[in-house]
Amino acid sequence: MEKDTIASFYKFSPLKKTTELRKLILEKACDLDLKGTILIAEEGLNGMISGADKSIKTMQTYLSSFPEIGDVDFKLSYYDQVAFRRMLVKIKKETITMRKDVDPLVETGHYLDPVDFESWIEEGKDMTILDTRNDYEVSVGTFEGAIDPKIKSFEDFTHYIDSHAEELKKKPVVTFCTGGIRCEKATAYMKQKGIDEVYQLEGGILKYFEAMMKLAKEGHWNGDCVVFDKRKAITTKLQPSSKHICYVCLFDKKAEEMLEKEAPGGTMCKACDKKITAQKAKKKELGLKKAAVNFLERKQHLKEVHEKKQAEFSRA
Repeated sequence: MEKDTIASFYKFSPLKKTTELRKLILEKACDLDLKGTILIAEEGLNGMISGADKSIKTMQTYLSSFPEIGDVDFKLSYYDQVAFRRMLVKIKKETITMRKDVDPLVETGHYLDPVDFESWIEEGKDMTILDTRNDYEVSVGTFEGAIDPKIKSFEDFTHYIDSHAEELKKKPVVTFCTGGIRCEKATAYMKQKGIDEVYQLEGGILKYFEAMMKLAKEGHWNGDCVVFDKRKAITTKLQPSSKHICYVCLFDKKAEEMLEKEAPGGTMCKACDKKITAQKAKKKELGLKKAAVNFLERKQHLKEVHEKKQAEFSRA
């Protein structure tokens, strides 16, 4: 089987006709037999797709051909299985949900090339390295010495900044995320809070891995990196991780914590299986209770209708 080429990309660019754009992009993706998800918002695009290498390149050219979008940078990796099950193109309020009034096109952090970032680490530069990803992603891998804000969702990141703004103003801050999109908004918000010397790792962790591979260096990353396709996580060599990652919670688990049976989305941990099973049982119980109530109400209604007709017949 030919390997799937997986492309991760985003582009902040003002988009007006999102409904029309969605239709065109979905048709093109289906024609190219691509799978994955592309989010469209008035602020731009955010996507992760997979398919034949030629089809991926054609889609990159196609997206870049729209004047309102412009050049789109694709970060590529490969997988010997099907990475996604279907193709979805959705219209959203935001390409990455933050729920704050920030515009990366107006103001965002300085872009820091992965090679320059590596040099800063090796030189021992006095800086703060800040992970902008969720807790389950950090648990799988992160940069040496990076701060983990311990957030459950990107919306929580602003709360962390609100609480630590004064501390973060003391020295340069370098933010990072998987592909770069979070840092665009994260640094924009940080600058709003007066954190002026803030940088974002250009292209994110994926571009850092690429750069280290070209330099034949190990780099300063510990662990693997969570990705949002069937691989669940990749190594610094952009290969599928061997870690036991639950496809539901995405946390790194021990082998004995995982179910042996694999679901369509991947392997699940026993804790998530127990939780989902309990939720299904609860839902079924509530459904049965509702059905019983509906039955009694229906029975009562029919009784009342029958009694009314009997009364009318008696009066006649």
